[in-house]
Amino acid sequence: MPLAFLAALTPSTPAVAAPPGSAGKGSSGGVFEPRAPYNATFFYPWYSNGSSDGSFWQHWQGSVSPNIGHTPPANWLSHYLPAVNNTSAYTPSTQLYNSSDVNVFNWQVGQMKAAHQAVAISSWWGQGDPSDTNFNTIMRYMNPATSADPTNPYPNLRWAVYYEQEGYGDPSVQQIDSDLNYIKSHYANQPGYLTIGGKPVVFVYNAKDCNCADWWTSDVTRWKQARSDTGFYVNMKIDPVVYGGVNPRVMDGWHEYGPTSRTDQYGRYYYMISPGFWREQDPPVLARDPVAFANAAKAMASANVTWKLTETWNEWIEGTSVEPGIDANWTYDGGPNNGQATQADSGFGVTSGPCTTTTCTSTAWVNTLGANLPPPS
Repeated sequence: MPLAFLAALTPSTPAVAAPPGSAGKGSSGGVFEPRAPYNATFFYPWYSNGSSDGSFWQHWQGSVSPNIGHTPPANWLSHYLPAVNNTSAYTPSTQLYNSSDVNVFNWQVGQMKAAHQAVAISSWWGQGDPSDTNFNTIMRYMNPATSADPTNPYPNLRWAVYYEQEGYGDPSVQQIDSDLNYIKSHYANQPGYLTIGGKPVVFVYNAKDCNCADWWTSDVTRWKQARSDTGFYVNMKIDPVVYGGVNPRVMDGWHEYGPTSRTDQYGRYYYMISPGFWREQDPPVLARDPVAFANAAKAMASANVTWKLTETWNEWIEGTSVEPGIDANWTYDGGPNNGQATQADSGFGVTSGPCTTTTCTSTAWVNTLGANLPPPS
């Protein structure tokens, strides 16, 4: 999710008609395309490692509190530490990874394969943003024509972008058209990019960004026009339907981004599940519970919906990741460092939340998804 940390809960809704385009495309012209229902997860390509590239520790460094800062790799903005290559070691200087590292990427897509994910929805903040630069790298790794990554363990994984800026303003139709045409010319013409019915797919984070009346009308109207202009399959956040009464059939698809809830569903459009939500420096909003998550995954597997969404793959800041990781077990000194997190206790063998080593391994959440979701077809 974006850094707004929105936590709206979407109520359950009655069944609605099947969404358009839900039949899926399948393999066409020698290029594999998964069929509906789509097992998909939200992916964040925005991390950097200051030790490896000499740059800023992007998204590992920072704070959700004005009085608490972080100085990676001594401490960082998450309750968790990624277990790169499923390690049980505690080496934050390397495990606080760089999203552009091909070895990290191969580990990530290998884990997505084990979790039976067909689609990764990558956070995208605009042309030239670091998320765009890293997505360009992802597309090179996924494109067999470039041989950029011949060791890719999951070449059939497909990708789409999550258009984040809609959640923080109202981009004009001209701006949206420009961005979508950029995505089409740079990424959607490559085999690693997801298409449905021949249309490239974009997810839109159209969260409420003002106190104005009928905000949903503007969002849907602009995106309907951009869809017509560019020929994209557009999947929007469900808010205009739930809160504005918009007819869901006006758009190709809908989703909820709401990992503060264990599950959510809207008709036959989507079913989403979350392992937990726990931002660093805050109490847990949704506790990690392996049994509850397994039950949620089973329910999602049997749901008659187009999109089966795991939220998220690697949003470490909000603590919603299913990507393998271990619990950092932070303490706070409350002293001269203004409460800065320190690595004072040694319980790093506990994994990704309040569960014991007898009930969890670092790959517990991936294993649960792989055991309950059918593989993509």
